[in-house]
Amino acid sequence: MKRFFLAAAMIMIPAISFATVNDSAGIIFPSVNMDVGTRAEAMAGAFTAIADDVSAVYWNPAGLALMENNEIDMAYDKWFMDTYYSHLMAAIGLPTGNLGVDIFYMNFGTFNRVSDSDVVTGTLASPYSMEGSLAYGISLAPGFSAGITAKFMQQSMDVSSNIGVAADIGAIYKTGIISMGISAQNIGTSGGPYSLPMSAMLGFAVKAMDTSLNNLLIDADCHYIFKDVPVVCIGAEYTYSKFLSLRLGYSYRLGPNDVNGFTGPTAGAGINLNDIGFDYAFVPYGDLGITNSVTLKYMFGARQPSPQPVAKAKEQPTPAAVIKKTVKKTEEELNAMFFKGAALENDGKLSAAETQYTEILKNDPKYAEVWKRLGAVYVKMKRKADAISCFETYLKLKPDDNAVKHWVDKNKQ
Repeated sequence: MKRFFLAAAMIMIPAISFATVNDSAGIIFPSVNMDVGTRAEAMAGAFTAIADDVSAVYWNPAGLALMENNEIDMAYDKWFMDTYYSHLMAAIGLPTGNLGVDIFYMNFGTFNRVSDSDVVTGTLASPYSMEGSLAYGISLAPGFSAGITAKFMQQSMDVSSNIGVAADIGAIYKTGIISMGISAQNIGTSGGPYSLPMSAMLGFAVKAMDTSLNNLLIDADCHYIFKDVPVVCIGAEYTYSKFLSLRLGYSYRLGPNDVNGFTGPTAGAGINLNDIGFDYAFVPYGDLGITNSVTLKYMFGARQPSPQPVAKAKEQPTPAAVIKKTVKKTEEELNAMFFKGAALENDGKLSAAETQYTEILKNDPKYAEVWKRLGAVYVKMKRKADAISCFETYLKLKPDDNAVKHWVDKNKQ
């Protein structure tokens, strides 16, 4: 927790200092101020403390360290009038930390060129904006991760163009079912008389439900673009069996709104089919219209979030061989032990979590979810053989878990 607040101070002080000397004379490069990631859009941008997918490149680069898979996303949005934009995002695991990339392109359609005397010349102009981002996130301590994003932007408005460079920095602290995130965006310059819309985002998230079948995630964010007014965002995501996700969100601007009409609520859904996923988001922009965003994603190289350093484990017999009968505990006591083990695992205390899960199995060797979590702990410890043994025992109890079956088949080869 202390590390998080120290990181928050280190993030905000330079951002605020830069903003005070770089007064905004106009905003260009729309990509730096547009929500990215269909999942996050459906949750009204309440994503700073979650950021556990490839869109962390935009929301909070510290979230890259929390990703469970390598991932490639392709997104497309038919925006207002003739405007459209597309994203290509990817994230991969490195030996230390995780790397993310985002390539953005927006086309504003075609326009007639008009002379100074308002005469149409007959030729067409096609203004566009593009951006490339490179991000890195790493776990620095149990529950604490940090990250940075570097951006290069170009915008062409027919006879004129601008080039900008900027950086984002962020941190996430995650313990048990609660996580907090903070990020500062667009610290940089666009050249000429323009300035970038530098902003700060603070988020708080909680796992209101976390079982093998049902998961409910709730996040509340506050976003502030310097020299503007804050925006409060609340989002929720319900996931059933890691297959179907339903999302809702609401954003409220704490001040005058330049857009009239229906704004604020957002909604969306997602489907995951093993390595392939599809996300949809519905976002109204008042009188400007409604956007429908779609994303196709491919997840590969299944892995756990960036592991914390652990001492090399001593050679042990297969986990199933050491589970022995002991004094029986009540079901309520075993469930309490399970949640304690999950909290230890989330905090990066893997050896303590292993001990907790093993004690449960000594009492109830048919507690399927514990076998699954123990296997996940061994994956983080890089004890593949023990992980496979645990997952195989789990599959005997829960043979319909295709995700685990896929992991075992892939890693036994």
